[in-house]
Amino acid sequence: MSKLSRQQKAFLAFLAKHKTGDVIAEGDLLKATEWKEDTLETFRRKHFIDHFLAPLGGGKQYKVLRDGSELTEDAIAAAFTQKKPAALVFGRGTRLTGQARAYELAERMGAGAVAEVWKASVVGNDGEYVAVKIMSPRQDLLEPTRLANVRDRFRLEATQGAQLSHPNVIQLVDRGDFGGEPFLVMRLAEMSAQDALDRKGMLSPDYAARMVRACAEGLRYLHGVGLVHRDVKPPNILFCDDRVVLGDLGVVRWPDMNPAFTGAGTLTQQSMQLGSWFYMAPEQQESPHEATPASDVYALGITWYQLLTGKILTPAQIHARRFAPPSDNDAVNNVIGRMIRYDIVERPQLDEIVAVLGLD
Repeated sequence: MSKLSRQQKAFLAFLAKHKTGDVIAEGDLLKATEWKEDTLETFRRKHFIDHFLAPLGGGKQYKVLRDGSELTEDAIAAAFTQKKPAALVFGRGTRLTGQARAYELAERMGAGAVAEVWKASVVGNDGEYVAVKIMSPRQDLLEPTRLANVRDRFRLEATQGAQLSHPNVIQLVDRGDFGGEPFLVMRLAEMSAQDALDRKGMLSPDYAARMVRACAEGLRYLHGVGLVHRDVKPPNILFCDDRVVLGDLGVVRWPDMNPAFTGAGTLTQQSMQLGSWFYMAPEQQESPHEATPASDVYALGITWYQLLTGKILTPAQIHARRFAPPSDNDAVNNVIGRMIRYDIVERPQLDEIVAVLGLD
């Protein structure tokens, strides 16, 4: 007797037609499964489909995370019946007290494996808003024994971030703890590069160059003080006070992931880091401790290509060197092609990238 409901069987049949990396429309998913939009939203909120589909941008499209030919009824059943440990609960109106000021959560802006990001009002300053990133670990994705290490790294990010000062790196303005979990407070961004992509599909060469210039300068600063960003991608490129800034230094690493999922094959490498996989250099994919400034260059190259084309290159395309030129500018095409080389020594230095962009 099948373990799946009729709609779950339809979901499996739909996934079976697709391969890892395919992009599907939400409308096609709803039509195939006969789910309602609110049903799909519930499944997303409960993380039932996270092992198979990753939302892109506003969530009207999804990237397929597992090859359909490998899926079984057991995998679908396990995803829809998983039980999760209790997590810290907070919501609109929750008040957090930092070292400098207090904040009231107003609107949830996003979430990842480690934290949620909220728009929050500054208590006592009507009309002033900030972004609060509070640790709320996905305990179904993270190995419980690693949570203390992740929490320490999160606090370190807050401490380091408070000491950073560069016009192209997000400014952290406060930090604190809530219910035993650390949080950090940063300037509120108006939008991200991912938001711009969602609206336009692809960006003009000049608009993309503006973002890449800012990222290159921000990375030059971070590398100069001994830091590797680890998570350069469009959602982490922010527009803040008429500037483009890099935000959200990478915190999670491969050993932090829950082997109950990775070992059973229910969570693929593509879905780890909730979308960061395609931006990670090979050395960072294989070992998080191997991430270097050159790894950030690779991620910036993948990002630049996406800004120009609206497409995310897969590791297979890059390894085979099978991808269309992203622009009509030979110098830009050449430097992007070298930025995403598998061999670290073949990647250009940031100074050369900045020179191609016309900064020096």
